[in-house]
Amino acid sequence: MFETLFVCLIFALFCQEAITTLDQKVLSKTKRLNALKHATQTCQQRLEELNTEEERRKHERSGRAASSDAWSCEKEEDAMVVRLLVSKKSLRFSPVLLVVFDPSNLVSPSGVRQAELQQLEEQLSKEQKERESNIARSKQKTEERKSQSEKRTIMQPDELSSEAQHSSTRMAAEEEKAISTFEEAFRRIKVATGVTDIQEVVEHFIFQTENHQHLEKLKQENEEVLLQLKEQKELLGKQFEDIKYSGEAKLSSEQQMLEECEHQLQLQQLRCVAAAERLGWQVKTLGTVRAGVEHLAGKLQHILAGTVRPGSDEFVLEILSQCELKLQMLLKDLEGKDLASIAKEIEEYEVRYSLYDHVAGNLWHMENRFPSTEKTRVAVINPVPDKRLGGRSDNAMTEAL
Repeated sequence: MFETLFVCLIFALFCQEAITTLDQKVLSKTKRLNALKHATQTCQQRLEELNTEEERRKHERSGRAASSDAWSCEKEEDAMVVRLLVSKKSLRFSPVLLVVFDPSNLVSPSGVRQAELQQLEEQLSKEQKERESNIARSKQKTEERKSQSEKRTIMQPDELSSEAQHSSTRMAAEEEKAISTFEEAFRRIKVATGVTDIQEVVEHFIFQTENHQHLEKLKQENEEVLLQLKEQKELLGKQFEDIKYSGEAKLSSEQQMLEECEHQLQLQQLRCVAAAERLGWQVKTLGTVRAGVEHLAGKLQHILAGTVRPGSDEFVLEILSQCELKLQMLLKDLEGKDLASIAKEIEEYEVRYSLYDHVAGNLWHMENRFPSTEKTRVAVINPVPDKRLGGRSDNAMTEAL
């Protein structure tokens, strides 16, 4: 999505740059159009001067006593028409207009230049229509003067001939000037366009007009695409803002939930530490109890009260219960007996048993130190079983080799 937006922005910038370039070209062509308008105004002023001169001559003729003949009026009419045509063509092929046919301008098929040329053609056609209407009015006035001249008296032939000669000379000079102007304009057109026929020039400008229309169509399509891209940009901006704000709200809620979870974790860790301490204390206590119970069971192992499974999970409890049972049996056996005499016998038994252990250790040491080369008799105090002590032995003598 962001890559598409980036491509669209680049395309929009490119279109904006193209539009700026076209605007600059339109500005330059507008300046040229203003120059052409100025040239057109100059030619119109010239035409007005000619019309003024015609009116002046009309008044001069009206003041004369004799009227001209039909031939002189027709020549005068033709001269006036020629002057109007020359002014029309000089306006159409003005040197300012020839700037348009510069090769550097015609080589570039710019749409703006085509539009300018089309506008100039429209303006020239409009001016041509105005001139044609002026010519028509002039012809009408000429006809009126011709009819008036027929009714006038005979004019002096010398004045008519001199005026006609002067008019024909001036018309010839103007015609030569117009022809040279036309030739120069056509030469420049040939250099600019590379063609030798006026029809080809017209076709070239028509083709330029078609290109201009095509470029205008492309410009309109690009403007529509640019508008769509702007709308998409605004929509994406709104979506981005919505996602941004929703993401921030979601992040804040998740952060709050995370803080609560961390708080609960700390509480559970504290509970775990306290439970671990209690467990260690209980394990330590259980070990102490187990050691005491095992010691007590060792003391009471001569009392038979059933078997114990060392691998059982409740080994300590079973030992404790058996010790309790054995103690109960022992208390039951000691009921009604002299406890002082029994305690004395127990002390004597412990003394004899310790002595037996000492003699046995010495015997083992002597056997390891002296080889069995001779037999030695050693008197050992062997406890003899005593029924009162649960089957323990009392004094007895054993021989050891």
